[in-house]
This record gives sequence, C-alpha cells and structure tokens, in this order.
Amino acid sequence: MARTVPTSEQGRGHTRTTARGAAAVPAWRHRYPAYPRILLILTGTTPTCTPARLHRRIADLRSLAHTGPLLTTTPIRAGATTLDHLREHGPFAPIFTPVLGAADPVDAWLRLRTDGASTT
Repeated sequence: MARTVPTSEQGRGHTRTTARGAAAVPAWRHRYPAYPRILLILTGTTPTCTPARLHRRIADLRSLAHTGPLLTTTPIRAGATTLDHLREHGPFAPIFTPVLGAADPVDAWLRLRTDGASTT
C-alpha cells in the first residue's frame, strides 16, 4: 500500500513511497517532471518605492542568487518583473529578468524572443 510520509515535523515536503518501499520521491515530482518555473512580481505601495528602486531590487536578487553555489548548479528557472510592467505589457512580452543566467529579458515562460515573435 502506497502512503505519503512527511519528511519534517511541520509536515512540509511530503514524500511518497511505493508499495514495495522503493526510494522516497517528493510528492511534487509526481505532477511536475521538473521544478516549476518561479515568477516574482514586485510592486511598491509607498511613495518612496519608485520603479528604479524596484529594478534595483531585481538586480539585488540576481546578485544574491549568483552567490549561492547550490542555486547556480540547479535547473531552477525563475524570473522577476514589476507589476507595472506586467499590467502595461502583459505576461508574454519580454518583461521578466531571469534570476539566474544572462539578464536578457524573457517572457512568462522564461523564453528569449529571437525574432520578435513568440517561440515554441
């Protein structure tokens, strides 16, 4: 009988085992073949939070991510943008800055646009 077993006292990070007791696999792996993309949308709610400040926060996030040896060697794909850019251009415009790798703008699927058209 297969069962879900928590890996911590808080019950986070559930794993599943097979009926034969094979190696545990994180539960999310059963739905996603890879770690899902992460999109970070930054917004400012105070007068002192300008668009330039939000873009500096994205640069800070990229700098921080590049200092982590585990992050730079994992296949995690994440991008960041501002709420204003998302509202103005929509999610399929190249408005996201990848957290790892080159800083070339990408769309919500974290794909580069090579000829001005959507890539598949």
